[in-house]
Amino acid sequence: MHSRSQGFLAESTTCFIVCASIFMAVSASAAEPFELFLEKHCVRCHGPQNEEGDIRIDRLSRDFKAGVDTHHWAEALDKLNSGEMPPEEEPQPTQDEIAAFVTKL
Repeated sequence: MHSRSQGFLAESTTCFIVCASIFMAVSASAAEPFELFLEKHCVRCHGPQNEEGDIRIDRLSRDFKAGVDTHHWAEALDKLNSGEMPPEEEPQPTQDEIAAFVTKL
């Protein structure tokens, strides 16, 4: 009986680890286009090396459901939609990149 419960425990643990790994991979891949957009179009001017407009994109909360930093993300979205950001001299995002960014917000 003891070995049977150990087998069940081992199988349960393995199942949990596999499920957790899949969940983490899916979560990471869903966030990836968003983070890639920020890295490509925002962080150079609003990141650790530079803090234009007193905004550090890399420090803003990504917990959108909690509403932390919502006003900063709304401002970023407004500036993106108006064409103000990224500046003209910087690489411009494609419509697909913008859609992936907006979908995450």
